[in-house]
Amino acid sequence: MSSMVLKFGGCYTKITNLQSSSYYPASNEKRYFKLSFNKKHREIITGSYIDHVIKEGKNVASTNRTGKLYSNNPSEDWYSGWKEPKWSHVFFEHPATFDTLAMETKKKDIIKKDLKKFKQGKDYYKKIGKAWKRGYLLYGPPGTGKSTMIAAMAKL
Repeated sequence: MSSMVLKFGGCYTKITNLQSSSYYPASNEKRYFKLSFNKKHREIITGSYIDHVIKEGKNVASTNRTGKLYSNNPSEDWYSGWKEPKWSHVFFEHPATFDTLAMETKKKDIIKKDLKKFKQGKDYYKKIGKAWKRGYLLYGPPGTGKSTMIAAMAKL
């Protein structure tokens, strides 16, 4: 296993597993930054700056989050040995968006508004003690866009 340390204006990152060319790091690949600063700035850094970095990091992670589709990998010896993961995922890459959906504009806007309101209401559901989930009944013959609608909803 090879590694490399890069310096970015006082920040270092050690990237292991250089043979991996994937955009998504492997599970055994560790990436991190090392921040160094003068001791006289310790209170500023350990106080508000670290909190700010953590908050912004979470915002970036949630904004750049890629969807994943999970599937169960049942095997004959399901109950013996838990060394291998029983679930696997693939990255969700579907071209559908609400802009590309063939649907009445008025109904599309109602659904988008409802989904956005739902996304912002997580704290409300937690406060009143209800599960934070939303359901839609989609029906119609095959090929009418039910799965495309779900993909567009997932990307909103």
